[in-house]
Amino acid sequence: MENGISLTFGICILRTLNKIETVKIMLYAAQQKLPNQKAKMTRYGYRPKSFYKRQLFLLQGLPNVGPILAKALLLHFGNIRAVMSATEQQLTKVAGVGNKKAKEIISILTR
Repeated sequence: MENGISLTFGICILRTLNKIETVKIMLYAAQQKLPNQKAKMTRYGYRPKSFYKRQLFLLQGLPNVGPILAKALLLHFGNIRAVMSATEQQLTKVAGVGNKKAKEIISILTR
């Protein structure tokens, strides 16, 4: 019966001597699966080709930043690093960024 389950459904049957050995095997199997899941995380969807569009795409990953605000941030600060290292006060100087939006951006960058 065990061979039928294994062959038909592809389910492995492991025999253990006691409950402790069963738990050890389950923990080992879980640990083996974790690194594979992390390595397979990929970003799907639109992938811009030009450097400028990739910069805008990156900025649009910030909370409540759409294409128009991304352009304004890049124009105001000149580059991505300057945007990412800007203070809350500096961010509010950009048209379209209020106190609330600036706090959200700083929060996501610092947590």
